[in-house]
This record gives sequence, C-alpha cells and structure tokens, in this order.
Amino acid sequence: MRKTIAARGATLAMAWSCWLLTASRSEAVTMTFGAAKDATLYESATGALSGGGEDGFFAGRTVQVAAEDARRALIQFNLSSIPAGSTINSVSLRLSVLRTNATSPRAMTLHRLLGDWGEGTTVDPDRPNGGSGGPAANGDATWIHQFRPGDLWSTAGGDFSAAASATTNVPTSGAFTWNTSSGLVADVLGWVNDPTSNFGWLIKDAENTAGTSRRFASRENSVANNRPLLTIDFTPPVVRTPGDVNNDGAVNAVDAALLAAAYGTTTTANNFDLGEFSGDGIVGVADLAILQRNFSPLAQASPATVPEPGSALLAVSAMACAGVVAIRRRRRAG
Repeated sequence: MRKTIAARGATLAMAWSCWLLTASRSEAVTMTFGAAKDATLYESATGALSGGGEDGFFAGRTVQVAAEDARRALIQFNLSSIPAGSTINSVSLRLSVLRTNATSPRAMTLHRLLGDWGEGTTVDPDRPNGGSGGPAANGDATWIHQFRPGDLWSTAGGDFSAAASATTNVPTSGAFTWNTSSGLVADVLGWVNDPTSNFGWLIKDAENTAGTSRRFASRENSVANNRPLLTIDFTPPVVRTPGDVNNDGAVNAVDAALLAAAYGTTTTANNFDLGEFSGDGIVGVADLAILQRNFSPLAQASPATVPEPGSALLAVSAMACAGVVAIRRRRRAG
C-alpha cells in the first residue's frame, strides 16, 4: 500500500511540475485574416462613382479621362480575435494582381486610414473588369464621400496618414506582399488596443504616370487563393495568476510573505499588488486560500530567485490544513 501511494505521489508531483513550467508562459501565435471590406475610390469631383461590390479593386492611374483617372484602394480587417495588450511581432499583407496595362513593377504604398468608410455593393454595369466604376449608391465610399451622400472626407481622395506604413514593388501579375515593417506593426498594435480606430489602409502609387493602375482580387473574388490575406504574428499578454503578489510569474513563498504583511488591510477589490485576489476588498483568509491553491514556485520564476518554503508558506499550509480539519469535524457532527 505504501509503495502504491508513493508511486501515485511521484506521478502527481511530476505532472504538477510539468504544468507549473508551462502554465504561465505566453507563446507567439500566427493568425491569418481575410478582408472585412474593400473598395475603390474612383477619382470624381462629384463623387459619382464607386465599386465596392466588384470582384476586384484598383490603385494607380488608368488610361481613361486624364483629369479623373486616379484610383485608390481601401481595405480593412477585423482584428477582434487578437487580445488587447498583445505584442505584435510581424505583419504582412498579400494581394494578387489580376490585370494591368503596365509592363513593369510599380512601387505602391499602404497608408493608415483616418476615418471610416462604406464598402457598398455597387458594380460597373458596362465593363466586366470594373475599372470605370458604377453609379455610386447611398452608403458607398467615393472620392469625396466616406459614406455617400452626407459624410465627406476632409480631403478629396480619402483621409489617411501622409507617412506610408509600408512600400513594395507591385508586379504586373500574380501574388505579392507588403512585408512586415515598423509602420505596419504600429498600425496593427494601435487597432488591437483601440478597435474604434481601425479603419484599415489606403493603397496608392505616386499617381504621376497614366496606365499604371492595378486590378487586385477583392474579397468577393471567386478564387479564394487570390483574395486579400493579412498575416499577423503576435504574443498574447500573460494573464496574471491570482496569488502572484509581486507579478514575477510565480506564486511562491515571497508572495505568501507579502500577503501576510498586508493581512487585514482594506483595499480596492482585486488589488493583486497588495494580495487581494478574492474581490471582497480585504486581504484575508479568502486570499490566503487562493494563494495556497495556486502555489507554483517553478512557474516563470528564475531559479536564482525561487526561495525555499519558509514560515509564511508554512502558515498558509497550516491555514489550509485547519480548514480541512474544520470541514471534517462539521461533517462528523452533522
């Protein structure tokens, strides 16, 4: 019997140690996102054109009416699945060129948009490629409107950061990528921590040469592999463990000593820095029980800083044992 108990104890100890070594770690995660919306701003002084329902969207200059031949692409992604407080490690955006009149690569830039906009469902009724746009409907983004007819951009052609978040040479066909940059990382970090600021990016080129526009596959494109794809590598924030008073990633004798020093103190609810974990606003028995339950000296703590169990830990253990004895006595009495 003793050998069986000892073997079970050794197995539990090993499992516990393995859990402690991994429980508080935060590993990097890579996620991909399809576009939530995309559209084209067709140059038009009256905001007459849009094309948010097309299976392609455009950036650059066309070979059409010289005075109104610029095209700017808008794209936005829903990043709500990335927790606030995450560290953004890298960001890349892949698009696919479906058509262009150009014969050589062209530099194009991503700019953080400063205002919201409407995608709409408008399509070009006359041209299968959508390069001319269709009659803008209410709610569409146009060259002068964020949402037609009432909400106007501050500047015709869209409100966006003058500084490019990323630049890449766009080929004449096929997939290409804006690789990670400090600007893209900063944009995504800002959107993750404040989703209300996430209006996406505007894509443009220098707009100084006719015939350079590209038609990119939009999110409505029938070929899934051609659709826009945003790839983000991030590290989620480490969730602080109840019982970790000094926030070093381990619940150990140091935390027990700190809690003991503050025992009986009235404070704000869930003030982990003082040892209040139960939410009742008093550092007391409930907090000692939480600390004892989460006691994990190996998790995240440096070996050089892990203390040997001392009087504070023994006090916590004694409290837990006393609680067990009291429960047993009540059960017997009942």
